[in-house]
Amino acid sequence: MAPSAKNLAGTSRPHAHAKARKAKTQQARVALANANRVAKRDVRRGARPGLLPNSGPQAALSRKKARKVEKALAHAAKRREEQEAVEGSDEDEEADEEYVNAEDEEEEAEVEMKDAVEPKASKKSKKSKKGKKAVATTTDMEVDDIA
Repeated sequence: MAPSAKNLAGTSRPHAHAKARKAKTQQARVALANANRVAKRDVRRGARPGLLPNSGPQAALSRKKARKVEKALAHAAKRREEQEAVEGSDEDEEADEEYVNAEDEEEEAEVEMKDAVEPKASKKSKKSKKGKKAVATTTDMEVDDIA
């Protein structure tokens, strides 16, 4: 940090930058060295660079065990694919049913709208309509309650 009026003994800005750069390069060097390093617990079990330990979670599987694990993974993948296929076909059937139901509902709504919009024909004279315009519109149109 740059020295402030309160703390004149603080580190200067160039010194702080140099210190940060040095720490960063050292950290990168350590990370590079540890990239190919074998863990101590694995070394105790016989691991060396390029060789897995003889026991523990990092140990190499025997050929027999590796085949068994591979078979189990393949079987699990096959089951998963079958399950997805079954779920997919169910979803397709449900989507088809929903589509058909939606079409039926649309047709019913159109019929109801036509019934609601079309006024009933009345054969009243023009004289009677002039005096009762507001009343004529409310009585001429019937709307069915949709519930």
